[in-house]
Amino acid sequence: MRFGAITRPGDTLTCYGNVKHVYEKDNKRLVEFDLFAEKAPEELVGSGTAILTFHGMKKGGNLWRI
Repeated sequence: MRFGAITRPGDTLTCYGNVKHVYEKDNKRLVEFDLFAEKAPEELVGSGTAILTFHGMKKGGNLWRI
């Protein structure tokens, strides 16, 4: 996560993410997330992406299930 605004000790941050993409690569099931941090409602102070591997995920139809 990259912070583009100043935050100070004691600031309350709300962090959240959204699933951007679920896919398979090299026999691994991967989930890509967009990540965000807000200091106040609608005051974005940081953002980034993360790619996680989930073991045990199975594809059922158009959905991935854990």
